[in-house]
Amino acid sequence: MALADSILIISIFGFVGFSISVCGKPVYRWPKIVSGENARLGQWPWQVTLQEKTRRGYFHKCGASLLSKDWVITAAHCLSNVQPESLLVRMGGIDFASVEDKWIESRVQPVQHPQFNIHTQANDIALLKLLTPLVAYQSSTLPICLPDKDMEFDGDQSFVSGWGRLGEKSPISTRLQYVGVPIINNTECQKIYQSIHKKIDRQSICAGYPEGLKDSCEGDSGGPMMVYKRGRWVLAGIISWGVGCARPNQPGVSTRVTEFLDWIQSTLDGDSLPAT
Repeated sequence: MALADSILIISIFGFVGFSISVCGKPVYRWPKIVSGENARLGQWPWQVTLQEKTRRGYFHKCGASLLSKDWVITAAHCLSNVQPESLLVRMGGIDFASVEDKWIESRVQPVQHPQFNIHTQANDIALLKLLTPLVAYQSSTLPICLPDKDMEFDGDQSFVSGWGRLGEKSPISTRLQYVGVPIINNTECQKIYQSIHKKIDRQSICAGYPEGLKDSCEGDSGGPMMVYKRGRWVLAGIISWGVGCARPNQPGVSTRVTEFLDWIQSTLDGDSLPAT
């Protein structure tokens, strides 16, 4: 781990059942440290680990975020070349090495965005339906709020979290990490990446420091880019890609959630679910 805005609350008549009193409000207040820290239990209670089964058991593959008792959201590229039956999500804990963490597990039914392009990373978003829904929310498992469609984030301080690598050549972290990174506008981000022919469009949201040093890294993909708005944490982005980790003038790029609210809603309402 290297005020006119509003919060979107999805109708209780749809699949999503979180209320305005629940989403985006962890037991811990706004973090004062933005340089990279171990997370505390309940600090980012919507953080999910997406794991893939191997011959040696399940291992962390990507991050994800809890939207409701039934749904998790992640990056579409995390599902590429993966068999759905090999996937497992775990939530409610922060430390893979701790025997004290009480993880909640569920198999999932993946719904990848139909226009996802693995080569360009366009439409890098996916939803995971929990086959074992949460029975109840608790301090370590709470949903994050979705943003309003007109919400803007340029210049805001964002936070990203995950169990990704602590550096480009480092192993993944066994403990959930988080770091604060400022969001930069897309015009500036496009200027940075045009030399390597990377397209930064309205679907993208970029964050980072000119000097680098703080960033998400491999293994953080699919996890949340969070911004504090009107007393709640909202999901501004889904960690998608970057060039290296925490390199100077190489901001991390996430999928801008506001661009996909219609697709999210239609999927949660059951319109896009594949047959089981």
